[in-house]
Amino acid sequence: MFQTEIDKAIILNNLHEKGWSRAGCLQENLLIEYRDYLDKCSWYNYHVKGGQTNPISDRNTAPSNCSCVSMHDVILAPHWFEVSLYMTEIVKEYFNSKNIVLYSYNTFYSNPAGSDYMGVQNWHTDSDSEIFLAMFMYLTDVMVIEDGPHAFEQRNGERIDIYGPAGTIFFADTRQMHMGHKPKTKARGMTWARWSTDPNPRTYSIDGLSPIDRTLIGERFPKNTVTQNIIRKVVC
Repeated sequence: MFQTEIDKAIILNNLHEKGWSRAGCLQENLLIEYRDYLDKCSWYNYHVKGGQTNPISDRNTAPSNCSCVSMHDVILAPHWFEVSLYMTEIVKEYFNSKNIVLYSYNTFYSNPAGSDYMGVQNWHTDSDSEIFLAMFMYLTDVMVIEDGPHAFEQRNGERIDIYGPAGTIFFADTRQMHMGHKPKTKARGMTWARWSTDPNPRTYSIDGLSPIDRTLIGERFPKNTVTQNIIRKVVC
């Protein structure tokens, strides 16, 4: 699944020390399958779908300069759901708790046109719940500042930009200050998954999220009852 082996100990150490950590890179063929699936889905204005019911005709000309798909389509797309299940073991150890919930998936693109997207492309903190953790993956190459890297303020106060090729995965405790630089030359794609120790994270209802029926993902639905409980907010 990953281009290189994932070192859980290094990831956990980085998370505790810095508040973020690289977590490998998805194999290129799997990334292509994931992107190709979502390219055929309905896209919506803004970086989260919320209660929108009318898709836009072209994600590259979204009025807000950000476009997204529904959480259900992210789950139905191949591979990211499996990546998040694999990474859940790391999240349990980071939280030092088995009582966690995986509550949010999203994929969005930021376009280079227009002004900054307020609230995302400015320094801010997230307040999904008291304790939560996000995992991101770049869908496009983010190698220079013009590509729109994710910027993050580490626990020591140092602000850094996170670079990597398409498929780069990283965890970030976004209760800390962070932002996405606005891309300058081409759209930047990003996917996330989020976990919390709160059974009802506040943004779950704010973003209008609801679980997808397990029958729609067939054999991909985990047989382990502990895992089923963890994903109950996204698949049931």
